[in-house]
Amino acid sequence: MGCAALPEVLHLGTASPLVPEGFSVARRVPGRSGLGVAVTDPVALGGELGRWLADLHALNPHESGLTVDLDPSGHDWRDAALDDLEAAAEVGVLPGADAWAARVRDIPDLRKVMPVPIHGDFAAEHVSLDGQGRLSGVLDWSDAALGDPARDLAGLIHWGTRRCWRRPAWRIRRPASPVGRCGSVRRGTRCAARWGIWRSV
Repeated sequence: MGCAALPEVLHLGTASPLVPEGFSVARRVPGRSGLGVAVTDPVALGGELGRWLADLHALNPHESGLTVDLDPSGHDWRDAALDDLEAAAEVGVLPGADAWAARVRDIPDLRKVMPVPIHGDFAAEHVSLDGQGRLSGVLDWSDAALGDPARDLAGLIHWGTRRCWRRPAWRIRRPASPVGRCGSVRRGTRCAARWGIWRSV
């Protein structure tokens, strides 16, 4: 799809007590993680990501070999978002957390959504960029499934700029611990606020 490289799987490992879900070994995707990279042209990148996702979502679901999303009702994401929003509200880093929580609780009927192939965790750390800030690869396909394409689109909020996700092209796992991922309690609660909003979309 497009010019973005995908992981070339070299070995599939079987499940074991240490790795109950099994594992895979893949060739390194070119570029560097989009997480923490200063995006110089978010409008161009947003359009590039949008076109790439449009191609992914247009693939024939019956030929994808993917199974249905393990959270087809959205309830797991709802509960995770409410936990994150509560943590952010407790330390005062997210004004209006109650309004977001109400939005999270009002889950649409996802049974009416036509499932398409989705990445499932399309956040910045799973997108590789080249030296010019252009899309060069997409990794971590462990959450790929047939599901709601909005789940992939919501990942753009993780980039932290509206200019990425207001690009016209867009028309067409929860971390075990936000504090562990972000490095400090204060930064962790800010991450929790961002992830809570991200999931609520």
